[in-house]
Amino acid sequence: MAGLVAATLFVPPVGLVFGIMGLMDEAKKVQGAILTTLAVFMTLLMTAIILGL
Repeated sequence: MAGLVAATLFVPPVGLVFGIMGLMDEAKKVQGAILTTLAVFMTLLMTAIILGL
């Protein structure tokens, strides 16, 4: 999980893919939600930085 969080900080699509996969698995639903939320936040943050907002 720590490796996926670290990867999500630098490459948000990684977290989004693994987050969605985690949401589909009942045992990993919480981890999937965390990764998906972090990926969406990092995507928005990187977009804002690229656009200079």
